[in-house]
Amino acid sequence: MGVVTRIAGWGALAVVIPVLLLALALRHPPRADFVVGNGNEPKSLDPAEASALPEGRVVRFLFEPLIVLDNSTLEPLPGAAASWESTADGLAWTFHLRSNGYWSDGHPVVARDFVNAFRRLVDPATGSRAAAYLLDVTNAREIRSGKLSADKLGIAAPSPSVLMMTLERRPADWLRTLAFPALVPVSIPASGIPFENGKPLISNGPFRVASRTPRDRIRLERNSFHRDASRWPASVDILACDSASTLLNMFLTGDVDWVTDIPPAVIAPLSRRNDGTLRAAPMSGTYFIRVNTRRRALGNRHIRAALDLSIDRRAMAAAALPGGELPASGLVAPLTDGWRSLALRDNVARARELLKQGLKEEGLTELPPLEYAYNTLDLHQTIAEVLQRQWQEALGIRVRLSRMENASLLAAVRSGDFDLARGSWIADHLDPTTFLDVFLSDAPNNQTGFADQDYDRAVKAAAALPPGAQRLAALALAEDRLIAASAVIPLYHYASYNLVSPRVDGFGSNPLDLHFPQGITKGR
Repeated sequence: MGVVTRIAGWGALAVVIPVLLLALALRHPPRADFVVGNGNEPKSLDPAEASALPEGRVVRFLFEPLIVLDNSTLEPLPGAAASWESTADGLAWTFHLRSNGYWSDGHPVVARDFVNAFRRLVDPATGSRAAAYLLDVTNAREIRSGKLSADKLGIAAPSPSVLMMTLERRPADWLRTLAFPALVPVSIPASGIPFENGKPLISNGPFRVASRTPRDRIRLERNSFHRDASRWPASVDILACDSASTLLNMFLTGDVDWVTDIPPAVIAPLSRRNDGTLRAAPMSGTYFIRVNTRRRALGNRHIRAALDLSIDRRAMAAAALPGGELPASGLVAPLTDGWRSLALRDNVARARELLKQGLKEEGLTELPPLEYAYNTLDLHQTIAEVLQRQWQEALGIRVRLSRMENASLLAAVRSGDFDLARGSWIADHLDPTTFLDVFLSDAPNNQTGFADQDYDRAVKAAAALPPGAQRLAALALAEDRLIAASAVIPLYHYASYNLVSPRVDGFGSNPLDLHFPQGITKGR
């Protein structure tokens, strides 16, 4: 049965893109047992580069961190570590590795593999954005700033099966933080790091890389040395396809088992089908714009605020989003118990006043054309067009749209070669600091040029308070300072939408939209 025939009569689901030939082409090699429509082409399979969602999903199939999370409850579960304990103050941790942990080439996983990996993450020579997750480990900040060598990091392997860490400050949820994709061991043979010299990638997770075809797929095979190998599919394909409509059609024809990006127009019709394939849930994540404050005009906070206040977030949501998302004036997603809800600050009249004031301060009669960069998913294109139109109509600002491959966007943001850039942050745990820490002055993921020592002090002081209303109130004041600076412009808080085949068991649903393959079984 052809693709169009399968979806005829579904109203908004009638996506008439001729993908049958593409679907057939993607059957060569033969279909894997489990197929993931992963969106953008992963920039790298190096865990140190796993800062975006497409990379993170692949890394979770390949590598196993100390801790994994239950796909429904987010409870920490043993991963590479069989057990762990900490001191009463939460500043010293000991992890006991499994005795049956092996790399995909058959040699044992040892504590030293984690030491090497974590040192490599914080080493400024690596340039990993994921170093942000280790900044509370003893000496990590000094290592990042070049004051100390990486071997001074507060992590040690007193024996092959014991890993010890010391922290300078206890993060809100350290165990769940350790489940982040980049915080995995790395096998570094004498010949060098395999990600950098083309040697076969050695992994310790459920799967290993069998082959990779750029702009098509990564074929994974079951890691036969993993203790639970028999529970999982024999093969997995991770498809690189940035067309949500194409992936939808492939799901409907049975060519894909899990789709992570769904065209907004089909969310409601899919919901009405009520067959369990659409997994929708509130999500602790925020879609925002990074503003490069190192640019002359954008270094002026009044001009930045004008860009912020001139956005009609409700109209943007109505034009581009399925309806489960919440327009946002704050950075922190409102899923943490007790966290406040901010009223929208959209105010075109005030935005015009601020733009006029900012231009006068900069000695400009008009704002030079700006460029807004975003990656290639259809949703980002729609949002970019809405923003371009709103800024033109409200402020008379000319904004060029620059649609980039995901890797190119990440490189441009990292190098500071942008004016305005699409960004997002998905919580690693349900605490405001997972968002607020991103824009600390020394945070690797900041990338706006924004540096405010008063903000840094406010976040760190608030985070050190015991859980409760006082801590949340102090964090809210810190967020107010960040939002007032308009170096980051929140647009909306996410909802998660996944299409999952009935053949898949153990997928789960949770506010972090995390799905560890350790919890997914072969299904029916």
